[in-house]
Amino acid sequence: MGDLITSHVSTGAPSIEVYVQSGPPLPLGLDLDSLPEGPTPAEREVGRSKILAEATGRDGTVARTLVDTPTGYRFTELSAVEIARRVLVDDHAPGFRSPVSAYGPELVLAIADSHGTDL
Repeated sequence: MGDLITSHVSTGAPSIEVYVQSGPPLPLGLDLDSLPEGPTPAEREVGRSKILAEATGRDGTVARTLVDTPTGYRFTELSAVEIARRVLVDDHAPGFRSPVSAYGPELVLAIADSHGTDL
């Protein structure tokens, strides 16, 4: 989600909209300490995350790609390891960078079990 939020910085696009499908909202006043720690390792392996990216150029040309990755928890684990691996082999620049500004939009496809399909 971080790159979705910072994408205007890494792409220079002046207008970005993000839509997310999620479950029911948490009730107001919920004691957050009463929530479970999160999914078990086995539960994190079930399911997939799908992202539809669409960009419209200044000339009106539209490009669409469907990205299919492991679940959000698993993808976060795998991407952190991939970025750490790149840093350890000195593939990085100093200073703050979001993942996509550091390694480009192809980074998502380097994460194990992730792929994209141009539509």
